[in-house]
This record gives sequence, C-alpha cells and structure tokens, in this order.
Amino acid sequence: MLSFTGMGCSLLPEFAVCGLIAVKENECLVCKKTSWNNKIDQSKTEYIKLMQLDLFSARIKEECQIKNHVEPEHGFKADKNWKLYI
Repeated sequence: MLSFTGMGCSLLPEFAVCGLIAVKENECLVCKKTSWNNKIDQSKTEYIKLMQLDLFSARIKEECQIKNHVEPEHGFKADKNWKLYI
C-alpha cells in the first residue's frame, strides 16, 4: 500500500477512481468518491468504471478530452499505475 503520511492518506493504487493518492477512510479527499473495497458487490473494474463515468460525466457531455493518465494536483501525489476505464 502506498502512503502519503503527511495528510494521513493512503491508497491501494488499483482501487482509486481519480488516481490521486488522497484516500482517507475509503473516501477520496479530492473527488469525494469511495474507493473500491471488498464490501462493494461489484467487481473492482466495473465499480471504478461506473465511478469514473460519474466523475467525468460533465467533461463527457462537453466533449472534452479526458486524460488517460493523472498528474499531481491539490497537493497530492499521482498514482503512476492509475487506469482510465471509460
């Protein structure tokens, strides 16, 4: 598990929705999405895909490009292994 100890945030990289290492108590401090965990009935990939569709829905409607990689922002590190599933 990666840890961003300065803010008490952690992340299992493949479970992130937005790709920033900003998860505290299963919720991302940036995108406010719950990271996938074993209490969620859906598969990891399906859950993350649905959450990314919701997170990026405004950009999709405006036909804006969505990057398939994430860059550090809001003071949080980016997960180098993050995937865009949509």
